[in-house]
Amino acid sequence: MKLIILDANVILELFRLDLFNTVLGRYKIKIPTTIKNECIYYLDQSGNEIYIDWIPFIENKKIEEVSAQSSHFLELAEIFKEDFYRGIDPGELEAMAIIDNSEDEDLFFCSGDLPSLKAMGMLGKSNQVLSLKKY
Repeated sequence: MKLIILDANVILELFRLDLFNTVLGRYKIKIPTTIKNECIYYLDQSGNEIYIDWIPFIENKKIEEVSAQSSHFLELAEIFKEDFYRGIDPGELEAMAIIDNSEDEDLFFCSGDLPSLKAMGMLGKSNQVLSLKKY
């Protein structure tokens, strides 16, 4: 079973399409604290705001909340040019910092955001990127 970190947009789309639990059944999911905090609610198919309660997912160990250390963010800031670094969403930066500092090559990042995908390539981690469309 692959271990993946999901981008906020991916999470919200999975909830909107009622596929989040399906993904939980197929993958071991880690969610950076920043991304979890960004995902407060999603809009269902009818446009209604649906609150996301992360507590049962975490307590039942369906997902694992992870956090990057501040030194890991500084490492990324040294690698990327300032304008490029500032153009990446904070949640995506945290996901990249976690992956970049992990020795686990079976840890993947699922995102559709072009800057974050380019950044993963710059880190030499393009082989650890998943497209939601592919899976």
